[in-house]
Amino acid sequence: MTLAEIRSAVRYLSKDWETDSGTLLPSDNALIDIYINWACRQVVLDLVEFLPETFLTYEDITLVASQVPYALTAEWLQIWAIQKNVTSEVPKLIPYRDVKLLPFKGYVGETAEYPKCWYLKGRSICFWPTPSVAKASYARVWIIQPELASASWAVTGPAIIPKIAHDLISIQACILVAIMNEVSVTGLETLYARLLGQVRGVIGVQVQQQPRSLGESVLSLESVEARDKAFYDGFWD
Repeated sequence: MTLAEIRSAVRYLSKDWETDSGTLLPSDNALIDIYINWACRQVVLDLVEFLPETFLTYEDITLVASQVPYALTAEWLQIWAIQKNVTSEVPKLIPYRDVKLLPFKGYVGETAEYPKCWYLKGRSICFWPTPSVAKASYARVWIIQPELASASWAVTGPAIIPKIAHDLISIQACILVAIMNEVSVTGLETLYARLLGQVRGVIGVQVQQQPRSLGESVLSLESVEARDKAFYDGFWD
């Protein structure tokens, strides 16, 4: 659905037309777009748990000597993994460590060419020990990204939320309009819950090739590599 289609759906579902006297959603679209953006964020939160791969993307971090925090340029909701990103080497996970555990990992002022782990400082990623050498695009950060604001939806509609789930945005926007105007939302919430359940049930299990179950910790998995370790991954370092 395009932004215009979503706006129309919200107006019809809320029984509010822009030419009505005292309309709730004026024709300049400023107010309705606020509700649509709020609704979009809610839909993303409702979908991420069941189809996170849909919102998955990555950003590479270039290590800078003596630099500790690294802020991602993209907005993110969750960090799924940070992997070493070196050509011809295994993309091994760089372990996450809670900042409270850092005293057991090294000493103040410690530097190293290759970081042993990473931790979060606010929204910034910090590597431990502090990198001592610059390395281009050394770490690949896999993140769960939010949907873009409605200002960019004019032609194609939402960029990330699957088309089959676009109706959820319109219904959720109507729920928010009703709540703000102290109107019952029982019917709308029932409809939203029904459609959300159907969407989750279908596109929440997109890959049907083989059975999937809860997996074990990646920390317990063993990497299999056919190459001789003497010739890759810095074996002689």
